[in-house]
Amino acid sequence: MINLSNTTTEMVIALLIDGDNVQSVYIDAIEKELAILGNTTHKRLYYTSNTGISNGWGTVCNAHALNLRHVLPYTDSKNSNVKNVADSALIIDAMDILYSGHVNCICIVASDSDYTNIAKRLRESNVRVLGMGEKKTPAPFVNACDEFKYLEDLRDKYATEIKGKKTEQSDEETTIPSKEEIENFITNLLNNAGKPLDAGTIKQRICQMWKNFNEENYGATKMIKFFNTRKFKIIQESGGNVNIDLLNR
Repeated sequence: MINLSNTTTEMVIALLIDGDNVQSVYIDAIEKELAILGNTTHKRLYYTSNTGISNGWGTVCNAHALNLRHVLPYTDSKNSNVKNVADSALIIDAMDILYSGHVNCICIVASDSDYTNIAKRLRESNVRVLGMGEKKTPAPFVNACDEFKYLEDLRDKYATEIKGKKTEQSDEETTIPSKEEIENFITNLLNNAGKPLDAGTIKQRICQMWKNFNEENYGATKMIKFFNTRKFKIIQESGGNVNIDLLNR
């Protein structure tokens, strides 16, 4: 198991999404928040259907590299009110991931109190539980997590406007984020850290979120030239390291 007593240990995250319970419109904000917190090594979407993926997930799975966990319904699939059985598959996988010892944080994305007990069980094994769900999420699940983030708030936090319109990325698109979007991401990263961060660490987190990131696409010959000095402080260390902080801190 990963030793959590070492506060410098990188957060290694398993992302488990109940696709029957959560809309796909939140995936971009979910990924940005997790990229700020650490390295997401597992990305799984669970859904119950034999007629297609619900809640818009079918159009974004490949673009966001989600591994699908499809569970067939145990009752008549023609019934639109068929019981969601994907939650049991998510819970079993969470326990398997726990015993693998490869992660120190499991992020469960759902607005469902059915995940209350698994959250408590994971915490008993010293694995951090980060919950994400809509504001309708019942209090037992919220309180069972180490930390709970509301999806509506995350979507507002990371909303990006392009010509006045919010856009969603589909499987067929490979997009290069705007510099404003990346700068907003860096601002949130520094706010979360509460201190200056090494420029290399910031680039690593950017690349975790956008695999195709290259500072040269923004007219910067090297990473240090990417940072907008009207928003960020560039701190040259005596040993040659370069730290970045918020200009207004």
